[in-house]
Order: sequence, then C-alpha cells, then structure tokens
Amino acid sequence: MTASRQLAFLTHKAHMCLASAESCQWSPSMIAVSLISLELEQFRSDWFPLTLSLLHFIQNLNYSELIGCKEAFSNHLLLSVQNTQQLTAQSCRQQKRVRHHTTSNSSKRKMVGPSPLEQDDIYASIKGLYGEISDDLADPAIVAAAIINED
Repeated sequence: MTASRQLAFLTHKAHMCLASAESCQWSPSMIAVSLISLELEQFRSDWFPLTLSLLHFIQNLNYSELIGCKEAFSNHLLLSVQNTQQLTAQSCRQQKRVRHHTTSNSSKRKMVGPSPLEQDDIYASIKGLYGEISDDLADPAIVAAAIINED
C-alpha cells in the first residue's frame, strides 16, 4: 500500500469517526492519537510504546481516556465496516437477480474474429511498417537528422 493511499484510508476513517456522536467527548488531539494508535496496532508490534510517546508529546498522560476513545472508535469502525459489507452483499444479490431476468440468449452478441483476408492484410501492414523502420534506422544520417529535429 502506498503512503498516499494509506493516508487517504486514514483520512476516511477519521471522517467516519468524527461523524459519530461519541467524538464530542474527547479532545481533537486524543482523537488523533487514538486513530494513529489503531493504525499502528495493525502494522507494528511495538505500537504501545509509540502510542505512549505520542501521549507524552501532546502532554496528556490520561491513559484511561486514550483506551476509552480507542475502544469507542474501534467499535464504531467495526460496525461501519460490517454495515458496508452487508449493504454491498445486498446490492450484489439484487444485481444478480436483475441480470438473471434481463439477459437472454438473443441479447448476447457473438464475437467474430477477422476473416483470413483481413488477417493477411494486417500482417502485411505490420511487416511493411517494421521494414520501413529498420531501413530508416540503418541509415545514420536519417537518425542524426531525427535527433536534431527533436531539439
């Protein structure tokens, strides 16, 4: 996962958490530390000392507040992911039902490839194209003129 994609994902999580009514209970710095702590917990084994150093950095050493905020946001994110998965599953089932009723054999298109004469024309064109390119590249004067004209 790229850094920009991870930041976008973290921003999306922050928006989801800030939209909840529970976010009014905590300071913005505590919300930020708890969200970063949730992310660190997924990717680092030493997430807890890093979280404690972040708490020390924001000059808030209330560990119980961090734990409460982190648990609330963890539950909120878990429920929102479950709801999203259920909605996705329902829409997929509805789309399958709609597709099942609307598709029939007459509405499907048959894929037809090029005829043998068209294939011969295609191959002849490709051979001619590569033949012209290789002739041009063999003449150093043409290559030098092309380089000078690019500038």
